[in-house]
Amino acid sequence: MHFDIKKISRQNDLAINSKSINKKSIYRILLTKETQFQCFIDGEFLHIPNYSLVYISPAAEVSTTTFERSEGYLLSFSSSFYSKSMNDHLFLHNDLLFNAKKGFTIVPNLMDHIGYSEFNISLLERATVKFSCDIYRDLAHNLVKQFVLIGNLELLSPYECNQLEGEDFMLVNYFKNCLERYVTKHKELGFYLKKLNLKEERLTMATQTVLDKKPMDLIYEFIVKEFNWRLKFTSLSVRDIADKLGFSNEKELQTILYKYNKK
Repeated sequence: MHFDIKKISRQNDLAINSKSINKKSIYRILLTKETQFQCFIDGEFLHIPNYSLVYISPAAEVSTTTFERSEGYLLSFSSSFYSKSMNDHLFLHNDLLFNAKKGFTIVPNLMDHIGYSEFNISLLERATVKFSCDIYRDLAHNLVKQFVLIGNLELLSPYECNQLEGEDFMLVNYFKNCLERYVTKHKELGFYLKKLNLKEERLTMATQTVLDKKPMDLIYEFIVKEFNWRLKFTSLSVRDIADKLGFSNEKELQTILYKYNKK
């Protein structure tokens, strides 16, 4: 289990190094302060507006070479820290904030959340010092969830996106919400098209635009992640999990696992 918060300051000795924040399976949230923030993510040089949140996927590489010219905070946490429940696990691993095509998502100019965010940061710093205590671990977990929720709420009106891109983003979110609720009982695409009142071509265009994936890829990925969660956090056997996920036999499930666990 991993959780940490680091202050990025022009005055500090830059104790943050690329290796420490680019560990495998570590999610990161960058919070910028009153000045523009500059950094490299996956080789792309970014000018991030003041008072913004940047959600960075585990696969993305963050360079700290420009941190000394910027100020902010960097939260980092593992899936095991965030996933207190099945819903947490699914939300994190399928959240567009961390899994967008670029590997990061910028939610800029959150002027309305400045006081709230700064208060949460102060609590997170306290929680880090006393992280060995259960109550402070719970506090840190709940505060990180607040930052994830803020990002999702703000992205309901995507920043500087045209109407089509905004609609695509929301359609994918609606599709994923349906998958979270129904995927253990319904694996056929037609069920979700009816729920969303969409034609297959329209949903495919949305998922390809936002995630570069087909709708059935998302369905199978949800099944795989549901399987992995149950295998890790419950005492169910593979056969029992296959049964609960609605598969008539293990072989059918194993075919999907073989293909999508590699992704």
